[in-house]
Amino acid sequence: MRRAGLAMTLTLPGTDLSVRLARQCAGLTLPGVGCLPSVVADAEAVLGELGGNAVRHTASGGPHGEFSVEIWQRIRDGRTVVSVAVHDQGSAGRPEVRPVSTSAEGGRGLLVVAGLARRWGFASAGTGCGRVVWAELEADHSDGCLAGDG
Repeated sequence: MRRAGLAMTLTLPGTDLSVRLARQCAGLTLPGVGCLPSVVADAEAVLGELGGNAVRHTASGGPHGEFSVEIWQRIRDGRTVVSVAVHDQGSAGRPEVRPVSTSAEGGRGLLVVAGLARRWGFASAGTGCGRVVWAELEADHSDGCLAGDG
């Protein structure tokens, strides 16, 4: 894999306001590397879910907490993808899609991510350094980003 063009990188305080700001920045930045509105909307939704999870479910949402966001366009297996990564300060739990009852008010975030993403996952950022949760969105020139941009 190679990064075709870094679109955005931010480090923000661990607040809901910061999640909204990160989404807005992605919405303003991704069209600049040739992404079509449908991919921009999907990236904003994925970023909102991953950032929201970082704030609500990890140390990033605690006192002096922060999270970082990276979004980039790359070529993977001959296809253009947009990758969204959120680096958080960690928690005891693992990010995973869980069954949710129809009456539950929350708990669907990673289900949304899994539905929008070509693939997603997480990795430890090192001992005591939190983790990164990432997702790849299909963005080939036919339905997402112009392959030559970025």
